[in-house]
Amino acid sequence: MGSKLALLAGAAIGYVLGAKAGRGRYEEIKGRATETWSSDPVQSKIVTAKETVKTRAPKVADKVSEAAKAAGSKVKSR
Repeated sequence: MGSKLALLAGAAIGYVLGAKAGRGRYEEIKGRATETWSSDPVQSKIVTAKETVKTRAPKVADKVSEAAKAAGSKVKSR
């Protein structure tokens, strides 16, 4: 779903930047984008993503710390 949303957002931005339809069309696209962003399904996915980041962040931080220590050890041994 994220790649579809990104594709649609990219297409909308490209159209707005390249269109000669004027301010009215821009406002229409902007309104639809705002409506989509504010929709329950999108907001639900955002909440889910935030919760996932909160629960996984400590694990990721530990793995990054371990990798940095391992890299530091390798550099010291050279």
